[in-house]
Amino acid sequence: MATATRKKRRTKSERSAQAAEALARAVENDSHANYQPIIDGFVARGLKAEDIRPRENVFTYPAWQAKGRQVRRGERGVKIFVRVPVDESKPADTKPATPDGKKAKRTVGRRAVVFHISQTFEIGSDDAGQPLPVAPDGDDNQAPTPRKPDAQRIAAQLRRSADVLTKQIEHKLRPMTQRPTARRNWHYIQRQFEGQDMLKTQHAMHALADAWEAGTIPESLKAVRQRYAILRMVSKGVDTSGYYSARRTDEYRDNSETAQTLRRFLAGDADAARRAEEVEAAEQLTSRENELRLCSRPGFFPTPDSVIAEMLRRADIQPGDRILEPSAGMGHIIRALVADPLPTIRYAMGSIDIRWCEINAECREFIGTSIDYPRCQALSEDGVHDFLEIDPCDVGLFDRILMNPPFENGQDAEHVMAAADFLEPGGRLVAIVSEGLFYRRDRKAKEFREWLDEVDGYSFKLPDNAFDGPDAVRPTKVATRIVVIEEPAE
Repeated sequence: MATATRKKRRTKSERSAQAAEALARAVENDSHANYQPIIDGFVARGLKAEDIRPRENVFTYPAWQAKGRQVRRGERGVKIFVRVPVDESKPADTKPATPDGKKAKRTVGRRAVVFHISQTFEIGSDDAGQPLPVAPDGDDNQAPTPRKPDAQRIAAQLRRSADVLTKQIEHKLRPMTQRPTARRNWHYIQRQFEGQDMLKTQHAMHALADAWEAGTIPESLKAVRQRYAILRMVSKGVDTSGYYSARRTDEYRDNSETAQTLRRFLAGDADAARRAEEVEAAEQLTSRENELRLCSRPGFFPTPDSVIAEMLRRADIQPGDRILEPSAGMGHIIRALVADPLPTIRYAMGSIDIRWCEINAECREFIGTSIDYPRCQALSEDGVHDFLEIDPCDVGLFDRILMNPPFENGQDAEHVMAAADFLEPGGRLVAIVSEGLFYRRDRKAKEFREWLDEVDGYSFKLPDNAFDGPDAVRPTKVATRIVVIEEPAE
């Protein structure tokens, strides 16, 4: 089997000769075939056409070196197609002779990249045009002072590389829009993990850029600039060995000494540490939410955002209102209440009190960790979590009640009728119930319809796909209604 031969590295004299040859070829050639593509390429990058003069201030990289100038690192030139003469020392030419009897020069097509003089600097100065330090007189044998890295340039490179991740992060962290299944949920949580890893990487790169600019970058981290390497240093592994299961491991993907130094550096930066904690918290909530999303709890169908928006519009919440959510589930209605107010809501952020009740322990724990609002707390402080066992005299009355009770075995009728006892005079209850309560002939359905007439409540049917749309957490095709009840004012 043939083995590849390694290309011999050119010596300094060979590189200088090639640069001189490239410059001579550019100056001697009188073809204007590439002029227009060169001008068009640099005009597209913001230069004026009159400032672009090929063979005067536009040359290839080797030609600029022969002229004593260096192309700045990171500059992008304009690609062109050129004809280059073939070395006559190579195999004999087979081209026919020209009419005057002279042998025609062999040329081959090559792609080249040319740079404008504005993209270069004079050799012997830094890339800003400032002279480099030289050895003192009388010490000709002293080694030249090594060029120090340009902190501002490196910081800018880190920021640019970090900002490239923004669109990818948004794409990775987008919500699930399909009906959740075990397989789709598996892909979704892995996508979320990838987005959170990218977010950690972006924060780390910005922290490194800040340190470069401030001159506080640790010596051991000066070589840490590659995005993928940083991602491995700040992110933990993912275990996908279970059946459609994806969980974070406790081990970092890169546990080298440099990686540990970077993590200690980020932990010592207050801003970076805060952002890392936010990402970690979001990651834990994502994992927990996905576990609850696929649980097999009967009658558990969290309220979609579109339905919540309609409930809030009907509730007409006012500043200072005391609000109850007696069947909180995963807290979707509560989160909508404590988030930035929707355009249809006229209350000021932070001016409402929220109480909630939830019988499921896992959901209670999730609400407690996912909602950070000082005026939101559990309804009962005595450890009673079944809403039907709580007396209004013990917890007080409420101005607004919003609820999406379970539908199993007519529980929606029981919960709504019990919740009405918690209304203040002039208060309003907005609830989701099943369509079956309005046509079934069982005792609970009949009693609910009679009761709704007695309290002068009204209802309206939601769209057929209200709980089966893209914003449904656990889709169901059950037909639903919104019921509105108002307690008469005294």
